[in-house]
Amino acid sequence: MSRAALPGATPITKPAGAAMARPKPSAISLDPIRLLRQNLWGIVITLVLGAILGVILHFTFLYTYPIWSGTTFLEIRSQLEDAKDLNSKDLGTEEAVIRMAQTEVARLTSRENIKMGLANTDVQNTDWGKSSAFRDEKNIFNIDEAATELEKDLRSGHRRGTQIFFLSWKSHVPDDVPVVLNAIAKSYEKTMKAREDSRFATIIDVYDKNQKVLDQQIQSKKKEIQDFVRSNSMTSLNESSSENSRALEKLRDGIAITTSDLSVAKSRLAQAEAKKDGSEGVSEEDNREVDADPVMQNLNRDGEDLKRRYDSAQKQFGSSKEKIGDKIVIHPEVLQFKAAWESIELQIKTTREKILERNRLSDWRNAINRKNSLETLLEKQQEDFKVNSKSSEDFTMAMAELGTLREQLSQAEEQRKSVS
Repeated sequence: MSRAALPGATPITKPAGAAMARPKPSAISLDPIRLLRQNLWGIVITLVLGAILGVILHFTFLYTYPIWSGTTFLEIRSQLEDAKDLNSKDLGTEEAVIRMAQTEVARLTSRENIKMGLANTDVQNTDWGKSSAFRDEKNIFNIDEAATELEKDLRSGHRRGTQIFFLSWKSHVPDDVPVVLNAIAKSYEKTMKAREDSRFATIIDVYDKNQKVLDQQIQSKKKEIQDFVRSNSMTSLNESSSENSRALEKLRDGIAITTSDLSVAKSRLAQAEAKKDGSEGVSEEDNREVDADPVMQNLNRDGEDLKRRYDSAQKQFGSSKEKIGDKIVIHPEVLQFKAAWESIELQIKTTREKILERNRLSDWRNAINRKNSLETLLEKQQEDFKVNSKSSEDFTMAMAELGTLREQLSQAEEQRKSVS
């Protein structure tokens, strides 16, 4: 109901600056029992629905949470580059380590490695492996499907600044995590060990083959050296070398002496030819040789004896001369000794000429024979020197070849030691 203003009435106005007073609300009283009675069914329904939802969420979270995770760490270790190295060398730059770690991670998470790990019965007996998602109608574990699922769930990587790479996985069952991760890591280690064993087996096989080849080469080279020494009569290398050197030195000295003697013989032959032709006079040596001749010595002795007798007869009968007519007659004994002495003088002169001629011919023949014999000897010595020089050269070449064979044998033995 509205109120209308009376006619002629003055409207009531609020005094300026004064606030209008509000009426105080009255307190509302609530009855809990009444409220419970009014909302009893709603509360009961809410409690029942909450309990049902709580049970559902409880079992849902039990299955979904908590999620257990685990990580397997593996290390890249530097290896020896050579069999003689005592310590391993650095892997190189950070980029090289990262590239190597990524390569190993790719091998670790490869499908072949995962399938090898899933072939482990411990993995198949885990709660994760018993899941119906990986079992067929006959309850046989399907490795391919499990590997496909595991490829999606696995996490891997490399920690920068280290040589460590890792593999992680999450599961609702805590006991499944180490079993699956260790199985995959062991399959990776087994694969890598098999690769290393195969590589080492190949290397060992190569070394064994090289060792057998080197053993055969060593035996063949030893036999070749023995046959070579036997065929070249090199039973005593030092003695043979010394003997060849002594023989060459002796022949060299002999050739020098023979050459000198031949030069003297040629000079004597020229002198003998000059004496034989008469272009050179008689020397004192020729006279001494004539005087040394026994025939000449006898004639000289007889001549001296007759000369003494002749001189003695002249002294004795020199004054007893007879004059018959115009001639003076000397004593017969003086004349006899004089005739004998003149005869022996003529014989001495004739014999001296014959002996000189004989000696000239003898010297000429001896000079020719001496020259020819020395030339023959020189030719023989030079031929022997050539033969011995050739033999010495052959021996030197044989020694050089023997040294080469021994060096080859030594190299083969050194290679044999390196592959032992």
